[in-house]
Amino acid sequence: GVYFLINNTNDFLFPTKGYNIALLLEDGNNIPLLLSEIGGYNFNSPIYYKVFLNSTAYLPIYEEETSALGLKFQSGYIHTYSGNKFSVPSNQRFYSGGSNSVRGWGARELVPQTKNINLEGVSNQDLLRGVSPGGFFILEGSIETRNRIIGNFGGALFVDYGNTWNSLEEFQFKTVAVAAGFGLRYYSDFAPIRIDFGFKVYDPENQKTIFENENIFKLNLGIGEAF
Repeated sequence: GVYFLINNTNDFLFPTKGYNIALLLEDGNNIPLLLSEIGGYNFNSPIYYKVFLNSTAYLPIYEEETSALGLKFQSGYIHTYSGNKFSVPSNQRFYSGGSNSVRGWGARELVPQTKNINLEGVSNQDLLRGVSPGGFFILEGSIETRNRIIGNFGGALFVDYGNTWNSLEEFQFKTVAVAAGFGLRYYSDFAPIRIDFGFKVYDPENQKTIFENENIFKLNLGIGEAF
């Protein structure tokens, strides 16, 4: 694969203005397929490509240069054009939730709700991979205001949204998870140390809001900003 990055922020670890755009392009199994053709052996793994776009922007809307409004949008897609897509390794798929994602959910808790799999010609190993979590399409975003309170201590308010799906066709706005919350920051010399308190504003699994859900709270710890 190849990775392209444009970094136009004023600081790599503590950005308060500017933007980032990153693009990841990956090819899955075309080289092993070519080697199998040359070597004359059977190759049964799926052939696919993966695209992932991540973009962030930091708006200096405050008088203090140490505070900013941060925006994030990212999306990715895996397309299998030969073989069973559910045989794509789970570590190559997309996951959502966690301290750098939708912070009302734990790490990798947001996975596709539909588990429909065509079992024709699928081995036991492929079947195990097929029922494992991980999506083939992801869409996420965040809005976060970051403000220094006193000295090296600061706070944040945020809204996150996103989820993963097995295909583009499965995407619906009612299946997008929404979280909101607040956080505390200590800006050390090497990286921000943060604690975020996330709440499920809308849970697409049961289509309930923050007023209807149980277990809506999630504590997230991290080093570095969420984006």
